[in-house]
Amino acid sequence: MRYLLLFLIILAFASLLYCDYWTTTDWSDSTTYNSIMNLNGSRQPGNLILDAPDIWNWEYLYSLPGAQNIYDMVISPYGIIFTATGDLDGDVFQSTDLGESWDTTANITGTKWVYGLLSTSDSILYAACVKGNLQSFVAFASNPDSLWNSGNLLPNEKGVYCVTEAENYLFSGTGYLGANIYLSNDGGYNWSLKTGFNDDKVLCMFAISPQLLLAGTGDSKGYILRSSDGGENWSEVDSLNISVEAIIGEIDRMAFLGTSDGRVFSSSDSGLTWSETSILTGANEIKSLFIDDKGIIYAGANAVGNQAGVYFSENNGQSWSTSGNITGRSNIPSILGLENGFLLAGTNVDASIFRAAYFQNGYLISKPYFTGTTNGSTKYGVIQWSDSLGGQTIQVWVRTSRDSFMSTALPWGAGFASVNNGDSIVSNPAVNDSDSYIQYYIKLETDSAGITPFLNEISIEYTIDTLGPEPISAIAYDGIIQQNGIDDDDYVVITFNEPTNEYPIPKDSIDFYLKLNQGSWGEVDTVYWNCEGESGKDTEINLIVELNVNSTIAVGVKITPDTIIKDIWNNSAYGLIQLTGTFDDTIPPNIISAFASDNIDSIQGIDCDDFVRLIFDQITNKPQITAGNINTVLHLSNGHNWGDMDSAVWSTFGETLSVYLDTAGTPTVEPGDTIYPDSVTIEDE
Repeated sequence: MRYLLLFLIILAFASLLYCDYWTTTDWSDSTTYNSIMNLNGSRQPGNLILDAPDIWNWEYLYSLPGAQNIYDMVISPYGIIFTATGDLDGDVFQSTDLGESWDTTANITGTKWVYGLLSTSDSILYAACVKGNLQSFVAFASNPDSLWNSGNLLPNEKGVYCVTEAENYLFSGTGYLGANIYLSNDGGYNWSLKTGFNDDKVLCMFAISPQLLLAGTGDSKGYILRSSDGGENWSEVDSLNISVEAIIGEIDRMAFLGTSDGRVFSSSDSGLTWSETSILTGANEIKSLFIDDKGIIYAGANAVGNQAGVYFSENNGQSWSTSGNITGRSNIPSILGLENGFLLAGTNVDASIFRAAYFQNGYLISKPYFTGTTNGSTKYGVIQWSDSLGGQTIQVWVRTSRDSFMSTALPWGAGFASVNNGDSIVSNPAVNDSDSYIQYYIKLETDSAGITPFLNEISIEYTIDTLGPEPISAIAYDGIIQQNGIDDDDYVVITFNEPTNEYPIPKDSIDFYLKLNQGSWGEVDTVYWNCEGESGKDTEINLIVELNVNSTIAVGVKITPDTIIKDIWNNSAYGLIQLTGTFDDTIPPNIISAFASDNIDSIQGIDCDDFVRLIFDQITNKPQITAGNINTVLHLSNGHNWGDMDSAVWSTFGETLSVYLDTAGTPTVEPGDTIYPDSVTIEDE
């Protein structure tokens, strides 16, 4: 069979892909990562940061001049850190750079000890002060740089050790003639005795909420005091017979206290009852407690070898570990946690400030993410993230695998490069299209204490092919045999939008595999996939159906491919397509031979018996050609013309035309001219 397949219709159609992103914004849940080191996995969504402090190492920052002990530390709503000092001189110092440097505030006249501080939400700073003559008062200032105001003296009191706030009232704890609590309802100008207890001092107070307050006394009884009505009434809920040096709690969570003999007690019922936690090995004189935003409890104490030590518990006091000692000091009267996670420790001897050393780097490895398909159709795209670096760095690596165990992935230590924000990961050596699982490794680094990079969100683009091949055209073609209706060399080309599995379609079952909405294919010669598919592919997008005179398919029917036809990802074909084109002859007659004859007379140039004979490739309609239309119907190249030709005579079936020339009209036609037949005038039958 002769046929001419003009496959100029073969195009590279893109596969239909389903686009998606793997986006992570919350690292607080262990279901999002496999391992985490030195990164704060309990942050709220949108923040992954370096986890300060490194509590096993403490760095010396500063010694506050003119002081021996740092008794208390607080931080204001504006991030200014204040310290209460005493012994040589009672001053309040301040730092605006995380404790790197310190300045004194304005002098509080005559003060030798400042035992306690309170910073309120409206930025008023209160200081529990004792003069050299042991007179006690509470100083306050909205701008302690320039001015401190002093309230009235607390009568007959030789020590005021703490000050706290509840609702609109201030409370201070004192001691000398008894352990007393004083109240101020005018912002600290005037104080009145609220209640007293049979002990020497009220050493510590803490407001868990505006209504719930706790306090501890010493040195004789060691009472634990509690008020559930905003400080209006107080009761002794327990007696430890040892000084309660520090007390702290959180609303709806645990409360803790530390004693002068190195024990920690806890309460799970808002301070009503207390029990001793596990032992802090070697500790005594627990003078400070702090609970960070992850619920870790820190205790500042005198540790083994008479060194200042920080203990911590990550399980509500059930067990304790030591985070490292501070050599040359014997106690830590104050611990302060900063918003970025660092801890400051205020020590005795020379009033030195220490800070838990920062981690220079940390990493997180995500759990493998399943893209949702196992048919090998996953393709990876762009990785991007949002961050706040502050001059520091974030590095990200990615890798893929065929399974959730990442057994086919490159090891993280294989040396492949990190990716850049906004990179396409297609060419990354650790990323393979068709792998169903992807995983990332994030490293945060800083070279400056107190500065951490923040990672807010990370997103990886990928696409998966979820749709099978769809027919996008079905065209009927007339073969070389030029006639109307279906003949032996007519054919149909069905084009799909992506490579297929080349499923072999038996010609005897074509109506099952290529269903028609009406009629049938009838008898066909053969069905095969085009061997001229996409460059570099061994799968094709064109299906050829060769017909014969017994085929009955008609232009205009709709063809639906069977689902046995699939793409290379095993997605089944879908959709339908209408058959267009034609099985009828649409090719106009073409001149296949043209020759000029000098006929009988051998006269140079054109004379009256010369003629030109044209032979067409098929039978024509034999239109009338005259001197008036020949230059249009048989247009010549090179600006030549036929002149006033004598006659134009068709053969019996119209496949040959003889044009007889005349010298009239000065014809210029000559051998070498190209003749362009007008296909509108000269047609096939």
